[in-house]
Amino acid sequence: MIHTPGVYLTPRELEISLLLLRRQRYKAIAERLCLSSRSVEYYVQNIKLKFYCRNKKTLIAELEKLHLNLGKT
Repeated sequence: MIHTPGVYLTPRELEISLLLLRRQRYKAIAERLCLSSRSVEYYVQNIKLKFYCRNKKTLIAELEKLHLNLGKT
């Protein structure tokens, strides 16, 4: 698991988070990770719950604040 202040992400959730930061659509994420689009939606929903975000836009903003994007690691 990956730990950020108060939030724990599984390796899969982190992987999906990084792809969301690259503005990938669910279908593209699903194809890249060999998942169904529905599975990606499920993971994103769990990530949104962990960050207390209501939608994908606010989730991405929160992820950017935490510097989880590849350009800042």
